[in-house]
Amino acid sequence: MTRIAIIPYRKIGFARVFGFTVRDLMILRILDALPDVERIDWFERPGLPHEYARDLVRGTPNPGAKVRCHSGLDLGLIGALKHRRVWTHHAMTRHENGLASWADEAGMDGIVLDFNPFYVPPVELISRATYWYDLIDTFTKHNRFSEAEKTAVARKYDFVKEHADLVTGVTPAAVAPFGGTVLANRLLRESIGEAGTNPEYDLGFLGFITDKFDIKAVRDFAAQGLKILICGHAYDPAVAKKLESIENVTYHGAFTSTDVPGLISKFRVGMVPYRPDMSHDESPIKFFQYLAYGRPAILSSHFNEIEGMFPQAVCYFKQGQTADAVSFVKGWSENFSERSRTLQGKARNTPDLFWDRAISGLLSQIG
Repeated sequence: MTRIAIIPYRKIGFARVFGFTVRDLMILRILDALPDVERIDWFERPGLPHEYARDLVRGTPNPGAKVRCHSGLDLGLIGALKHRRVWTHHAMTRHENGLASWADEAGMDGIVLDFNPFYVPPVELISRATYWYDLIDTFTKHNRFSEAEKTAVARKYDFVKEHADLVTGVTPAAVAPFGGTVLANRLLRESIGEAGTNPEYDLGFLGFITDKFDIKAVRDFAAQGLKILICGHAYDPAVAKKLESIENVTYHGAFTSTDVPGLISKFRVGMVPYRPDMSHDESPIKFFQYLAYGRPAILSSHFNEIEGMFPQAVCYFKQGQTADAVSFVKGWSENFSERSRTLQGKARNTPDLFWDRAISGLLSQIG
């Protein structure tokens, strides 16, 4: 039986609003369900006073029966304001006694699964277990990170290259510098509901709104008569305002995981409209969501090999070259209900779309 210590990127409280819908939280859920995993210790960044108080008042989601969450209070508000994300390393040192105790109990059969791009764990700790680092994103290229943060990430990646026993990442480009293993994003089976097949919009998007969102492409699609629904919390409000100003575009705003089936019911074709100049080795989870709900998708890039399993349900576009994608979207208006059910059935019976087999296979390799 395996004991696992996870050093995550996100705090467990993320799931209170958005559900277990991002990579580190989804992998946590899968590990909790695997029979060969005895216990999981989740060592997240201690909360700043406002985060700590929020979790006390609102509570935190139940991550699973085998999971023990370790958080705590970080009073270093000035350091966090000054150093932003880089402060994570200092905050996480508060867990080092707990991590050492975990290593004593787990022994050499333990696994440290690290998603964090800033915290560098002690070598003496990770040398006592299997050290698995997952590139939850390629943060040295992240469009929302400062230069200081990217420098800190580069230091962490140098550490990973020297000490990790296994490195996984979302694309071949992401893992190439590490000689790592591609582990594309996938879905949790438990997260998939049912969507209707009488949509009112031609195109739809589910996800966070940032400055990598390709507004020009959206404007082009809308100008050609497509009705578009955009759903997601706006990390860049200026981008959301631009979207709201486009005729034929409806900006829904933020949503929770329970809203997903209803929102997907509203559109016929999903979209992933990211600017290529700001992309950073993506493997968009939303694309797999679209397929699992019987929605084809138009994509601004070729993201991963799974797309090739659904050639009739994927169309690519570039800025200024959207005519084929528009024809694709309009073509799916014909006999949509039946075609959507067929696509949904195929997607939900494609094991590569879900985390189960991929994670259990990796654990078998480690063992």
